[in-house]
Amino acid sequence: MHGFFMNQVDIFCENMKSYGLGKALENLAEKQLKVVEAVHDTGLQGELNLTLKFKRVGQSGIAVAANVKCKVPQRPMQTVEMFMDENHNLHEDNPEQLSFENVHSIEDGKKNVNQV
Repeated sequence: MHGFFMNQVDIFCENMKSYGLGKALENLAEKQLKVVEAVHDTGLQGELNLTLKFKRVGQSGIAVAANVKCKVPQRPMQTVEMFMDENHNLHEDNPEQLSFENVHSIEDGKKNVNQV
């Protein structure tokens, strides 16, 4: 039984080299690197999935379609509070608040007084 199993593994591995004309294994290898790197960097979980679809062609043919997908973990982005203007555009600064560009410094004796 052990010899039969190893033979089937060898056949499967050989077949994998043919799926997608070799692109399936290439995609698996590339996406695995991306997932592993992101898992290492983020500490979050990732996934690598191989789907093989088989379809009968004629009397003895089998068409095999390979699809490789991955879920690369990403750290969530920080939430940022923005302000909306009258045209519904977003801004970092509140458009209704006065800016420092409108503040002028005037001399009043020895001290500076800010005036709008």
